[in-house]
Amino acid sequence: MGLIIRGARIQGGLTRSLPVYPFNIEYLVVAGGGGGGRYGAGGGGAGGLLFCAAFPLNSSNVNTTIPVIVGAGGVYGSTTQSCAVGSNGTPSYISFTGSNIVSCGGGGGGGSPYSPGAGGPARSGGSGGGAPADAITGFGSGVPGQGNPGGTGCLVPATCSQGGGGGGAAQSGFTASTSGGGRGGNGCLISITGSNVYYAGGGGGGTDGGLGPVPLGGPGGLGGGGQGGNGSSTLSISQGVSGNINTGGGGGAGGWGPSPTAADGGCGGSGIVVIRYPGPQRATGGNVYSCLGNTIHCFTASGNLCFMTSFVCAVYPLNLDYLVVGAGGGGGFFGGGGGGGGGFITGSCTISIGSQHLVTVGSGGTASSGYGTQGASGTCSVFSSITSAGGGGGGTYAQGTPTGCGLNGGSGGGGGHDSTGFPGGCGNVPAVSPSQGSNGGIGWTDNSTARSGGGGGGAAEIGTGATSASAGNGGNGCQSSISGSAVFYGGGGGGGAADNNYQDTKGLGGLGGGGNGGESKTQPANGCAGCLNTGGGGGGGGNNNPPGCNGGCGGSGIVIVRYPGSVVRATGGTITCSGGRVIHTFTSSGCLCFDNSICCL
Repeated sequence: MGLIIRGARIQGGLTRSLPVYPFNIEYLVVAGGGGGGRYGAGGGGAGGLLFCAAFPLNSSNVNTTIPVIVGAGGVYGSTTQSCAVGSNGTPSYISFTGSNIVSCGGGGGGGSPYSPGAGGPARSGGSGGGAPADAITGFGSGVPGQGNPGGTGCLVPATCSQGGGGGGAAQSGFTASTSGGGRGGNGCLISITGSNVYYAGGGGGGTDGGLGPVPLGGPGGLGGGGQGGNGSSTLSISQGVSGNINTGGGGGAGGWGPSPTAADGGCGGSGIVVIRYPGPQRATGGNVYSCLGNTIHCFTASGNLCFMTSFVCAVYPLNLDYLVVGAGGGGGFFGGGGGGGGGFITGSCTISIGSQHLVTVGSGGTASSGYGTQGASGTCSVFSSITSAGGGGGGTYAQGTPTGCGLNGGSGGGGGHDSTGFPGGCGNVPAVSPSQGSNGGIGWTDNSTARSGGGGGGAAEIGTGATSASAGNGGNGCQSSISGSAVFYGGGGGGGAADNNYQDTKGLGGLGGGGNGGESKTQPANGCAGCLNTGGGGGGGGNNNPPGCNGGCGGSGIVIVRYPGSVVRATGGTITCSGGRVIHTFTSSGCLCFDNSICCL
């Protein structure tokens, strides 16, 4: 039976919708993968996989806590564990009222008896571990409906000693051969998250190349299985690779190598639990998002799922907070000015249901790499009708041109120099209130041996001017906690020092991602780039007399929006929850879309 929404009624200015139970949900439950064995050993088996496309959720599961456990990957076989056999992964499960959905942990890979740790056959589990080389029948079995058995080993005296691959959710582990360890069995391809993803692949078998030619470890199966370790008579290292996290992939088995730990296996990958149902959100728990008309709860760690009898729907227009930071400007060349920080604009607005808001994240300005060329200004970041300007580029060693001046922008670039120090660019261009940034600092020269750039302006402070002892520091940016953490944005880049006598000191970048300037005191250096997604300005270039050093590129901008509650009401950006608010973070351009169907708390 599909999800049915009965007629809504108004209570206290809020709309209350009443879903009817039971309704069908989908679930995916993948346990942790088994660890790989040690020393020419068997790959770890994949965690058990259970998938149901139509589980009837009845009313006994409403208004109660449903525990969700995500299994851990098994530990690899190693000398420190005193056992060459990998350990099993732990189960994942959902405890619905009247129905426990439990997937079993993957079986550990078999360990070689020649290992310093105690060897032995593989362990059984959701999917079984692969057999070690000396145990042709020592593979682990899988749980019917969850996985498959591991592969057998291959032992030819004085020729090869290879372990079998761990079983996967869709295939048994492969048998080892004289050419290498067995491949891990493939997992299943499932699209419950909105993307096609393989889960629960087996780990590859390891090899012991000390007996003959150099064999290769078995590949891991599709679905996060780890590669088996290689063997080599030339003493190359050969540890098994761990299974991928949140896939239930088995760990790759260890091969053979010169150190005590070189033949260790890889750990199993942790499991995952995913719940999906059609329409708007009906529950809390896990990472919640919407895709193609479905609500998805993704648990990458243990937690609780809670369905509710009724859901209070938000009344639109909805209040929303925003932060828009333009990209930082690039630093100037050869004692050049630091790039200005990107403009910093924050505020609140109201939005309507079904509205769409284009988001543009600005790109950092390129650095100056030659005489007579300023650093490029950063580009604007935009949320809907809110535009934050890019930071101005830093001035350069002008050589008779006007390019020593810092450029205007959200915050102005620092000034460069020629026969005189040039001024920094103006901030808050175009003008908005409150101001989005500050002016850049002036450059300095003694018209002989010493040349230094001014600091780029920051969102909160002007860049400092250069002196005979130091290039200018970038101005500090502004701090915001809209992301759930206190972070500075829009710091100016430090000016570059180009003293032929190596007495000058570089300017430091401002708080908020500003890059440090280059210097000539200890070694010639280019200016440092502004930090990504902070709007920090790039540092001015130092001295390599000649030909001078380049500035640093500006940091890209960022757009963040948030609204109250714990329910995702829109698509777009990276979605997180913190402090009773839903947060959409855009580190690249996109669209914030408030869907009509995503409206319930």
